[in-house]
Amino acid sequence: MNISKELSKSEISTLLDRSDLKAAWEVVFTWGVIISVLVIAVIWTNLFTIFMAWILVGARQLALAILMHDFAHYAMFKSKRANQIVGQWLSAYPIFLNMEKYRTYHLRHHSHTGTDKDPDMPLVEMYPSTSKSLARKFSRDLLGISGLKSYLGIILMNMGMLEYELGGSVKWITPKPTLSQSLKALAENLIGPLIVNGLIFLAFYFAGKPILYLLWFIPMITSTMFFLRIRSIAEHGVTPDRNDPMQNTRTTIAQWWQKLLFAPHNVHYHLEHHLLMTVPSYNLPAMHKLLNQKGLLDNACVEQGYMQVLKKAVKSN
Repeated sequence: MNISKELSKSEISTLLDRSDLKAAWEVVFTWGVIISVLVIAVIWTNLFTIFMAWILVGARQLALAILMHDFAHYAMFKSKRANQIVGQWLSAYPIFLNMEKYRTYHLRHHSHTGTDKDPDMPLVEMYPSTSKSLARKFSRDLLGISGLKSYLGIILMNMGMLEYELGGSVKWITPKPTLSQSLKALAENLIGPLIVNGLIFLAFYFAGKPILYLLWFIPMITSTMFFLRIRSIAEHGVTPDRNDPMQNTRTTIAQWWQKLLFAPHNVHYHLEHHLLMTVPSYNLPAMHKLLNQKGLLDNACVEQGYMQVLKKAVKSN
């Protein structure tokens, strides 16, 4: 579909309109949830509050990754500079990612969606899988095995030894950098994430419970990975036709609790995002409604709920 032929210039202009207030609210809401959950865990430290922090902090760390994605498209604030600063310091760095490096990698996904050149294909090409295989994947996520493997890869990327790929591909850089070059690159690339995470640690320290920094770090390598996998499957997994833009990307109609856990910031309107990737996330519901009214989603890949997607991700026999 050529979206510019299906929608008027006025409609596209309205969808692309950016609001600093709405962009700021997206960031404030996610950090508000994170801070509230962690404050409760600090004041009333018990198994229940720790468990809830594990779930909700993990879900909001996924939300930070989604915000990084949106800021990487410069699609949130009116100012490109504001997108860069907030995207790095309040979205990417807290979860040890780099928005600028991510942006270069991610735009390849948009250019080659569903093809063998798509860097995100390794995330979904194994589906559908058996129920036992999917259960093992979820177990590795929740136990931290997937997360530790992912962040080891990120360390090697920051050392200049691997290309910056977050889709699961492993591409070694040649010629191999020297040890001093790798350590210098690691220091340069980690200074931002370490500053931000140092501030988060200090907040727990001055609250008298530095050990509770683990409530920030552990979800990053466990529950966040679990929610990330579900989101990835829904976006491009088990889609009808890899070669059709209306069939290789999925929009999933999400319930409120699904939005809280693995569909933050309207990321479930993923087909709409691919049709016009610089539409701000806060305008995606309006875009979905507009496309529906015009009948443009009648034959598109749209699923009613994440449970239906997960059923498709499991082999029937």
